[in-house]
Amino acid sequence: MKEPLLLSPIRDTSMIESHQTQMVILVDRDPLLRTRLSAAINERQWSTSEFESVETCTNAIEMLSSDLTLCVVSELGLPGRGGLGLQDRLNAMPKPISTIFYTEQASTNEIVTAMNQGALTVIEKSEGHHVVLNRLNEAFELARRKFETAEQQRIARDQLHSLSRGETEVLKGILNGKLNKEIAQQLNLSVRTIEQRRRQIFNKLDVQHPASLTQKVMQATHLLNKQPAPIKLNISLPMISAESVI
Repeated sequence: MKEPLLLSPIRDTSMIESHQTQMVILVDRDPLLRTRLSAAINERQWSTSEFESVETCTNAIEMLSSDLTLCVVSELGLPGRGGLGLQDRLNAMPKPISTIFYTEQASTNEIVTAMNQGALTVIEKSEGHHVVLNRLNEAFELARRKFETAEQQRIARDQLHSLSRGETEVLKGILNGKLNKEIAQQLNLSVRTIEQRRRQIFNKLDVQHPASLTQKVMQATHLLNKQPAPIKLNISLPMISAESVI
């Protein structure tokens, strides 16, 4: 039977419309467990949505307002790709979502994989609903911090994209530790022109010192958060290691 695509009970409508709403998404094949856990969560003034599969859950999340802060509480043993497949889908979404796995006895390999994929924790159902409830505040705080980091990275990227071709060439020289005179010689420009472009770079990136400039570029390319690869930019910049700003 196809699961109806309902985001939440009617009693949660006013909470969903609030820009500060925190919603818990429950994904479990057991309808009784979903109902009981949902009731316990609602008592703590969080809204909930209940699903029994990865597809219905992720499809519904894509329809939700971007103003919502979400935490997914899911079992690992879901049909198809399972809870770990759900985690992969959540990681690919534009807004960070915290995940708590609430499941039957999990193997060590499943726990390690879930944590490596970004899950906050893995809780066995035998521990009880109260253990999940006690971790929800932490989960929402984690989602908020992840969102703020992503937003800072977006702003840094936009600032980096605002640089002209000439400013980008000067930026490369600055990041490589070259003096204005050396950059001028390399680009066959006057020192005054380099100084002017340097000021424009610092103004556009909203930084005051070379160290903060380097950190801003690293932030834009995700290196501050040690992502596996820098995001693609329309400009070519020298590779920067975290050690170069120490």
